[in-house]
Amino acid sequence: MNEARDKIAKILEDKIELFYDFLMGFDEAADAILAALPDMIAPLVWQRNGSHWAGGYGFVIRKVGKSYFLHVKNGFPQDFDLLADAQAKANAHHRSQIMAAFNPTTGEKP
Repeated sequence: MNEARDKIAKILEDKIELFYDFLMGFDEAADAILAALPDMIAPLVWQRNGSHWAGGYGFVIRKVGKSYFLHVKNGFPQDFDLLADAQAKANAHHRSQIMAAFNPTTGEKP
């Protein structure tokens, strides 16, 4: 079964029980689902090619000396001491881009 579907079903089950007890409405249930979505987004898959790591969707990490530079499409590179930190920043940016799609009017995360 689909893990994301199971998580949403569990949230709905919990919230519907509260709704029937008149403790929570559908707006709160929708908020709970939106709050759970970022954790359901799969992290980027990194592929190494020499001194570069490609994460897909416009994310590239380049090693220069002892630093790792994260390049995000249409953005300025950021430098990190650790590869894991650069990858974590890229994943956070990736999640925020996806979540912004749920609020296209403002581009803000829900």
